[in-house]
Amino acid sequence: MESGAAHHISSLYDWDGIAIADFEKSLNYDVSLIRNSPGTPKHVEIYGLFYDIDSGELTELVRDVPTEA
Repeated sequence: MESGAAHHISSLYDWDGIAIADFEKSLNYDVSLIRNSPGTPKHVEIYGLFYDIDSGELTELVRDVPTEA
């Protein structure tokens, strides 16, 4: 590595081999699995977040908040 050069951890990965091509679709699926699990209380709020390993930014992509009856 050259000193002073900007490097991102994501450059260490082969992007053609990444298993999750659509993060939002994957998070929607995961949140749905959790919501529909018999062990998940109906009042619990569930969120799907994406973490950018380069910037350190955490972004909410999916929100499942039950409506009050």
